Amino acid sequence: MIRKATLNDLEQLKNIYNDAILHTVATFDTEVKDDKNRLQWFRDHEREPYVIFVEEREGVICGYCSLSQYRDRKAFDRTVEISLYIAEAFRGQGIGKSLMAYTLDFASQHPDITTVISLVTGENATSIHLHEVFGFEYCGQLRKVGFKFGKWLDLNAYEIIYDR
Repeated sequence: MIRKATLNDLEQLKNIYNDAILHTVATFDTEVKDDKNRLQWFRDHEREPYVIFVEEREGVICGYCSLSQYRDRKAFDRTVEISLYIAEAFRGQGIGKSLMAYTLDFASQHPDITTVISLVTGENATSIHLHEVFGFEYCGQLRKVGFKFGKWLDLNAYEIIYDR
C-alpha cells in the first residue's frame, strides 16, 4: 500500500536512507543521518507540494519517494526534486516503479508543480532506466562532482515539465 509517510515511519525511513549512504552511490551523502536530521527532513515535507510517500507491506516500509524543495530561491518555487530509495530486501520487486508512478501522478496534478528534477548518479543504470521509462528527459551530466567509495562519480540531470 502506498501512502503519505507519518512520524511513526521515521525510524524505518532513516534506516533505508542510512543503508543507501553506507552501501550505494544512490546518494552522495557519506555520513549516516541521526534522528534529529531525519526529523527536520520529515518536517520539511509536511506541507505540499513537498511530500514523502511510502510503500508499506505488513507494517514494514519497503521504500519511499519524496518531492523536495529544489533550491531555496523564490524563482525555483514551482520546481521539485524527486528522490527514491528502496530497502535492500525489497529491491527488484517493482516497488520503485510503483512509488515513482504514484509520486509523478501526484506531481502532475499538483497546481504548484511545473517541473520535477532528478539527479542520478551516472553509473546507476537501474535508476537511469527507471527515469527513462517514466519519460524524464536527460538534461546533461556533471562529471566528477562526487567522490565516494574511493572513486569519482558523475551526476546526470533529468527533468519532467508539466505544461500548465
